[in-house]
Amino acid sequence: MSTYRYPYSITCDEAGFYLVKFPDLHGAATDGKTREEALAEAEDCLAEAVAGYLVRRERVPESTYTDGDAFVSLDPLLATKAALNNAMLDAGLTRTDLAARLGVDEKIVRRLLDPKHQSHIRAVLHAAALLGLKAEVRFERAA
Repeated sequence: MSTYRYPYSITCDEAGFYLVKFPDLHGAATDGKTREEALAEAEDCLAEAVAGYLVRRERVPESTYTDGDAFVSLDPLLATKAALNNAMLDAGLTRTDLAARLGVDEKIVRRLLDPKHQSHIRAVLHAAALLGLKAEVRFERAA
């Protein structure tokens, strides 16, 4: 099971800025003048890091999150696109291959995997289901 909760570390540097790093995503880091600002920026940083993997057609690294870790969750649509991307890579499928399985033009699959395109999540979930993935939505009370 893949969760798209990425653990982070936060430290304060000599200049008083708070630095947030995502150890699972090489090079993904951001900062802020305050802890709150740095954590707010961390959501965008995580999304941009994952988007980079999708654009490069690379496998999005699995999260090493364990219960109790501080984490940032990936947006549900982007998480679904990441899961679809990884399933395609695992199966050795190209965008054209998946388009043929879906019975659609390749540009539709390109949009499903485009991190900036506001795809319908049901369409991405449908494509992922064809590759054997099942999604689960879970809600928790915020701390």
